Amino acid sequence: MIPSPLAGACFLEAPMPRPIHRHVGDLSRTLSRYAHWPVLALCAALVLGIFVSSGLAAGAALSLEIGQLLFCVLVIALASYGSLLYGYKRWRAARLLAEAAAADAFWDEARLQERARSLAEPYWRAVAAMDIRSLRGALSADWCWYLDNMLTHWRGSGVRPLLLDFRFESAKVVGLEDWLDNRRDRVSLRVDVSTSFHATDLKTGNVLEGAAVTRPEQQLWHFVRGEQDWLLERVEMATGEVAYRHCVAFRECT
Repeated sequence: MIPSPLAGACFLEAPMPRPIHRHVGDLSRTLSRYAHWPVLALCAALVLGIFVSSGLAAGAALSLEIGQLLFCVLVIALASYGSLLYGYKRWRAARLLAEAAAADAFWDEARLQERARSLAEPYWRAVAAMDIRSLRGALSADWCWYLDNMLTHWRGSGVRPLLLDFRFESAKVVGLEDWLDNRRDRVSLRVDVSTSFHATDLKTGNVLEGAAVTRPEQQLWHFVRGEQDWLLERVEMATGEVAYRHCVAFRECT
């Protein structure tokens, strides 16, 4: 059993509705959080310097300018790091996937891509309808349980999901775990779509998940091996290419 992102929570009693799909890979938020207090301290020094010392104010202003420049450099560095990381993950996964497919047709990349393509729109339509009965045979037991509980929570909390436009673009393998015990096999795909999916909290009018416009979106789909086909284990929203840093490419050898 995989640990659910909200395992142990009492969904029906939760005071506030929560998004279903976790966002991964946004390091800019972490960077902003760490930069928050230094910026406030410099702003306080700037204000204090205006009344106490022109030298202190000038030093604080210069530090703010330097800090702003450093922040921009760090954002660019993070974007470059994400691109390089994704390229490496994709290269390593493709190499090991070819080796795995040569020994077992279950790992054929075209098969994996077709699995993601065939599930993409039905999955989001089912979530938007808050009814996953048609998908149960394609989902892992853990993800079925999680979606059932979260959608029940949404219904009880007055959350309304909506999907008007959806288009599948592509799917690429970015991670795999090929074990000698096939029951442990897993694979991760980057799924690119164009979607308008969003969920609104009717009590507050706030958009709880997604956005009320059609936009391109990167998603991270994780599958586990089933008896007949790959079963969807979870879906995450990739907010940047750093999201793929935890994707593992591994083959257990005899």
